Amino acid sequence: MRRSLALLSLQHALIHAQGALLPLVFVRIVEEFEVGVDAIGLVVGLANLLNGQPPARLRSPRPASAAADDPRRPPGSSSGPA
Repeated sequence: MRRSLALLSLQHALIHAQGALLPLVFVRIVEEFEVGVDAIGLVVGLANLLNGQPPARLRSPRPASAAADDPRRPPGSSSGPA
């Protein structure tokens, strides 16, 4: 069980590291293959869309009414500061 959790944690960390390091690779791709940043943006956007991650501007934020319906909130508690 611990080994599975460790491997899962490592895999998750590698995914985040890949996302953080990809922009550095894109700079090199622009130089080496003489493509524009618009082409890279299109490819990255398409890849994210195919992986089930819509562009940030298309994601809807959690509505305020959803916070009021949160089952973890104790009954009678207010959502704002006291």
